[in-house]
Amino acid sequence: MATVDRLTFTNGLSKLKGAAFRLVCLGATAVGVLALAALLLTVTWGALGFDAAHPVWILVVLTATGLSTGGVVTYARRDETVKLAAISSTAALIGGAVLGVFAVVFQLIVTPSVWAAYAGGALLPALVTALVIPNRRYRLPATAAVLVGGGVVATVALDTLTELAGAADPWLLYLLTIVVPLAVLVWTRVEPTAGRRRAGLLAGGLVLAGVAVPLLTPAPDPLTPGLVLVFGLALFSPLGVLAWRRFRNGQSNVGLAAPLVIVGGAVVGVVIANATGFAAADPWLDWQFLTSPHSRLPEDAGLYPAVVGSFFIMMVMAAFAFPVSVGAAIYLEEYAPSTGWRGRIVQLIQVNIANLAGVPSVVYGLLGLAIIARGVSLGPFALWPGTGTGVVTTAAFTLGLLIMPITIISAQEAIRAVPDAHRRASYAMGASDWHTLRNVVLPEALPGILTGTILSLGRAIGETAPLIMIGAATTVYSPPTSLNDSVSAMPMQIYAWAGEFIADFRTGVLSAGVLTLLLAMLAINAVAILVRNRYERNQ
Repeated sequence: MATVDRLTFTNGLSKLKGAAFRLVCLGATAVGVLALAALLLTVTWGALGFDAAHPVWILVVLTATGLSTGGVVTYARRDETVKLAAISSTAALIGGAVLGVFAVVFQLIVTPSVWAAYAGGALLPALVTALVIPNRRYRLPATAAVLVGGGVVATVALDTLTELAGAADPWLLYLLTIVVPLAVLVWTRVEPTAGRRRAGLLAGGLVLAGVAVPLLTPAPDPLTPGLVLVFGLALFSPLGVLAWRRFRNGQSNVGLAAPLVIVGGAVVGVVIANATGFAAADPWLDWQFLTSPHSRLPEDAGLYPAVVGSFFIMMVMAAFAFPVSVGAAIYLEEYAPSTGWRGRIVQLIQVNIANLAGVPSVVYGLLGLAIIARGVSLGPFALWPGTGTGVVTTAAFTLGLLIMPITIISAQEAIRAVPDAHRRASYAMGASDWHTLRNVVLPEALPGILTGTILSLGRAIGETAPLIMIGAATTVYSPPTSLNDSVSAMPMQIYAWAGEFIADFRTGVLSAGVLTLLLAMLAINAVAILVRNRYERNQ
């Protein structure tokens, strides 16, 4: 009897401990969620200027937005297909927005005339070659040959081609080199399945939308109609591809309108609230803020050069850090020896990589200043001339060193997660190490590799200390257009606004900058999640 009582008491105590632990975990989660919600609410409230609005105006807007959102959620819960379509369309627009920013930054760097020269000399002939040759065996080598040959020709005749292209409006260049080829591609893909009429409507509608951009978009400098056209194509292209795939598979596209319905409800709410006559919100985060440089007046200040600088740094950083990190991870996991004195060296390297992942970011800033910016010399011989302080190259390489340990570790974990049974099955079928790596290991590890890389880029975009150490400017008045231009980033400009004497800089303008940075980081993290889920579904 005593034994039974002891067991009952032990079981009851275990259940009590389990319940207490569950409550502690729930409390920790609630604290984190509430802290994040409070941060987002505070920043959003100041950035959108709700403090200047009448409570009735705010209530009307929130009610209309809540009704549209609730209607979409209620309708989506009744049909799983609509729910998946709504989630996919929202994800496609988020990914399209990130892609659009990168596309605009890329076009600012290469200039419209240089883009037109290489597009007309290499990209468009390669596209035509890929569409004309039906045999898949010869299509890829022929397309690659045309692409390389056209690139060489365009490089040789670059001055002449850019001079000819410079006489045309940038919007017209983008229309002829992007919209028209995209319309032809849409026609060739849609016509066999949907018929000529629908294919013609889609292709013609795409061209008409591109033609109408200068008429419908009052875009001031620096976002000219040409850049608005590029951003719009990048924004809606993932949604268009998603709609076409669902149509081809016989699925309904009703749920794709979910984000548009929610945004439409918010717009209707603003219209109704303005009609009531109560004081409206005076947002700091608006089109002028996103397209203007810093100003001494809070109402004229903007974040445009810093946004371009941040994404420019990310593009160069990804081009440098991604192949190096993934290559290092592949070697350490697949080829590095594990025994003997070489194995001990590999273990030492692994320990150092793990330690480097925890080094404070300011240390990487000092490293970037001492080596990357100022260069390395051995007596009278310059081993590395240095890239200069505060320029795009120095910032990108410094932040690339910062994220490389994290990217290497995440890539190693993704490669290590591939079951050994898959490798042995590949070897049993006569595949070599290279074929096993290319066809078995990397396809399965790619979701984890891409997720870790994108999350690392999201961390780097919010770093401030390394940029301060390498001498990056807190404020610049024009975006960088080359690797040797001075650059600022969103965290640097936000840091500068925090020390301004005028109160509006430290409240409204600062909140708008923080919200822009948070939205960029959340969008990048969302893209990482979407990429991982997409590959996992395909597998």
